[in-house]
Amino acid sequence: MANNERKRGLFFPSSGGSKSLLRGGGGFFLFFIAVVIGGGFLLTGNSIFPQNQLTEPDAGVYQIDEESLKELEEERGNLQLKTFKFKECKAQASATLFVDRSGSMRGQKLASLKDALSGFINQMGDESVTGLISYSTNVTEDVAIDLFANNKDRMSSAISSLVANGGTRTRNAFNFALSRITSAKDRYPDKQHVIVFLSDGIPEAASGATKTCSAPACSPDGSRCFETTEDPTNTAFGPDISQQIKDAGVRIFAITLYDSSDTCFQNDLKAMMQKVASPDSYYETPNPEDLQKIYAEISTKICQAAGVTGSN
Repeated sequence: MANNERKRGLFFPSSGGSKSLLRGGGGFFLFFIAVVIGGGFLLTGNSIFPQNQLTEPDAGVYQIDEESLKELEEERGNLQLKTFKFKECKAQASATLFVDRSGSMRGQKLASLKDALSGFINQMGDESVTGLISYSTNVTEDVAIDLFANNKDRMSSAISSLVANGGTRTRNAFNFALSRITSAKDRYPDKQHVIVFLSDGIPEAASGATKTCSAPACSPDGSRCFETTEDPTNTAFGPDISQQIKDAGVRIFAITLYDSSDTCFQNDLKAMMQKVASPDSYYETPNPEDLQKIYAEISTKICQAAGVTGSN
């Protein structure tokens, strides 16, 4: 089948011993004859192809392109995912966006995060509940948790205004998030509350504080290390704050965006983030471009759980 021209799901010959049936005047004539013959079969109550008889296609006419068919199925699946939005479960959904905006998030990572967050809130209905909490050295409630109808404009503005700088005081931020999400649950007890948490770095000590961590080989001078006092799951310095949030009936989705400078801390960071996350709610990637897909999948999981049962 040399010099075939590939179409979606089919191959059509464009040169060689015979011309394509879909080209030129001859194509139109043959098409006309086929219509006449087909109409005759229909009028006599017969089908063109005998029932229960499968035949192989003539060589050089067409053949199934399995790869293209697979692509079509994937496109259909993606379309179904995109059409399954918060608007379908707006009466139950409550999603608080909780993001790390430390200095390591500068550049493409923050730009991709903003795109992903914007896409996420664009799927929300007015009866959904949402808010935005961001942190670095300090933690801020950029948009208080409230009905999306009240927060729509503020959410868009706050997302576009995020700036990356400072350290990564994760435990401090979780303490803040715990107080805000439990308050929101009291105000909206009928909602299925979730937190969507993203971080790209290891927890760090407050400026000037004594460090309580040992530096790995990649940072022999101790200038950068995994600060155990800022690990929200570490019970040596108080309760597991992430578990307190889950015990309150809030599902936590955790997304690890790996930073190339933290390769030697990767196992510790992954262990912490997996412990933070609720079951079936953990994601990780080294590629900022993946964030839109991850947030889209999370929105689908939220809708699947809304009105059924919470998963903590």
